[in-house]
Amino acid sequence: MIHYFVETVRRGGFSRAGRELGLTPASISRQVSQLEDHLGLRLLNRTTRQLSLTEAGELFFERVSRVVEDIAEADEIVRGLRDGPSGVLRVTAPASFGRLHIAPCLAGFLETYPQIKLDLVFTDRLVHLLDEKIDVAIRITAAPDSSMISRVLARQHSVVCLAPAYAAKHGAPKKFDALVDHNCLTYGPSGASTWRFYDDKREVAQVEVAGNIQARDGDSIYVATLAGVGISLQPIWRVAEDLKAGRLVPLFPGFWASSIGGASAIHAYYVHRRNLAPKIKAFVDYLADAYRSPPYWERGVDIGLPPPSRGRRRAE
Repeated sequence: MIHYFVETVRRGGFSRAGRELGLTPASISRQVSQLEDHLGLRLLNRTTRQLSLTEAGELFFERVSRVVEDIAEADEIVRGLRDGPSGVLRVTAPASFGRLHIAPCLAGFLETYPQIKLDLVFTDRLVHLLDEKIDVAIRITAAPDSSMISRVLARQHSVVCLAPAYAAKHGAPKKFDALVDHNCLTYGPSGASTWRFYDDKREVAQVEVAGNIQARDGDSIYVATLAGVGISLQPIWRVAEDLKAGRLVPLFPGFWASSIGGASAIHAYYVHRRNLAPKIKAFVDYLADAYRSPPYWERGVDIGLPPPSRGRRRAE
């Protein structure tokens, strides 16, 4: 009965809970009513339009939802020890990174772990792990989230680059400060952005840039840069092949850049648990092994980036 109540609250109604559990809404409603009768308290306010938790329901849900999660997790861990990693693994990642560097790994992963099924949520919006029942979140950030467990999968380096067509029309800046005189395409809700430049791990410059395109998704900025519209800051994992082919030209060789500040990395996040589910460990281990250090997308790209263990050098 408790499991049906928890699913009803999480799904926002009997119908959605029924679809998740393979039961009719009437069956779910009956189970929740029996739970309320057992407790002698009403847990849900029912109207023709929606359900809402009573005060008692909120307190009860807060406690029992953790218990239901722990039971499901314990069951999965024990089955994993017997049969190997299995079950549905729900993964979220930035849309571009997921398409370029997670999706190509999936064939090998699923061949190795045939009992795992993947539910992929590749999006540029920030997904809440608990609310959307995410098992693993791949995120590119400057610092780990202290509320979750994280593991660094690969270093993250970005470079400022332009297309030869843009350079032919407008020239290419030779100094960081010269960027203010160019059309810089930016990612995020604001039209302006601060690009920070690093020599190894030491910040050497900050430049406020702006241009005639801002976007909430990185692919739009990437395509516009390829078309010669302007200059942009791009992660190497997105533009490595373009740099090798000369479709894009890196500026300021030997320096890497960031718009989020500090040395950033590609992290795998999962909710803090006492015992890591085998399917999660298998997936995170597989990606870490696939990317390695330096990550494969940096290999063969000659832009003067430091090796993983290299010390600082003086900026010129």
